[in-house]
Amino acid sequence: MPLQDGAALPDEEWNVARALNLLFAAAAKDGKEPTNREVADSINRNVGHQAISYETIRKIRQGGYTPSIGKMNLLADLFYVPLDYFRPGDEQKKYQEQYERLVEYRKKAIQAQQAAEQAMQENARVQFLARKVGGLSPESQERTLKFIQKLEGIEKMEQDL
Repeated sequence: MPLQDGAALPDEEWNVARALNLLFAAAAKDGKEPTNREVADSINRNVGHQAISYETIRKIRQGGYTPSIGKMNLLADLFYVPLDYFRPGDEQKKYQEQYERLVEYRKKAIQAQQAAEQAMQENARVQFLARKVGGLSPESQERTLKFIQKLEGIEKMEQDL
């Protein structure tokens, strides 16, 4: 089953579905995993013919289909991992740990980027207000300040309710 929001995989028996889902999560861009169709299209374009369908990839990811060595090799080539990545063992564990760290790092990077964008939007609003108030007469600036103080009082009373 596909990962949600780049979540780390729970401890469970390693299998091809789990391995492939981790690769999809690690390949996410801007928090969005590639689709099964995008992966199938990339593989087929790379080999120059219809080698795998998106439906086959969906079945593999859901654990309902054990792919041939040939199909696993196509997937391994696309994601730049050795074929041993799909088999339980020391090699697989090394890659699993690296990809899980990558997924977690990307998730944190997206959260940080979203927070920065939100802060920039808030800063832009404050700068806009400052420019507008700066263009007012000193008397209107004073009235604006008093109005803002009254609004703060109203908000505080609403919070206390």
